[in-house]
Amino acid sequence: MTSTMTMLIENFRVLSEMTVNNQTDKLGLSSFSLTPMLKAEYPEVEMAVRVTRTGKQTFWHEDKVLQYENIYFADADFFQFFKYNFLAGSPTTALLEKNSVVISDEIARGFFGSPEEALGKMIQFSKSLNKVTGVFKKEFNNSHLDVNAVISISTLPESYTEKLSWDWFWMAQSNYIQLHPNTNKEEFKLKLDQFAERHIDPWVLEEDVQGRLRYHLQELKDIH
Repeated sequence: MTSTMTMLIENFRVLSEMTVNNQTDKLGLSSFSLTPMLKAEYPEVEMAVRVTRTGKQTFWHEDKVLQYENIYFADADFFQFFKYNFLAGSPTTALLEKNSVVISDEIARGFFGSPEEALGKMIQFSKSLNKVTGVFKKEFNNSHLDVNAVISISTLPESYTEKLSWDWFWMAQSNYIQLHPNTNKEEFKLKLDQFAERHIDPWVLEEDVQGRLRYHLQELKDIH
């Protein structure tokens, strides 16, 4: 069976190495501000994607109510970074707007009968009304992400994302980057240390946080 997802060798998840009270842990989650800042500061970063997973969620459309797990919030480039087979909509534009949602063909058929009928329809999730801007084929894949729906990350409340952006030690999402093919990985790892020294260490001192934070890269093929 063909995999839904194609992973490139230059695609990485950013790992956090957090040291608190002399105990060091390496986490698959990292800070909300991290990858947008990396992309802004380093031309080697071609793409940056934040992904936040939620638990089981309830969706509504008219009088139909269904529950699904593996619902994510993600940046607009999610379907550029992770390659899915789209049955309706465009992977390049589907998550550009606030309150946009891309759903699996399973959800599309459950609510609307077909992927084509789902496109452009409104579906209620939590307290927000979201527009279906894409439908992908739900197939077996060997990814660590088992996705049923992806909502544009701009849909998250601004008050929540402001808190996430301020606190470097609040890790509620996974961060992914795609590096330019000619990037020297060892040199870029040094730049990650320099980034932490420049942005995080001063914040730690200012806020009197008892801890240290550094970052590492993990190739996607090594996550499984």
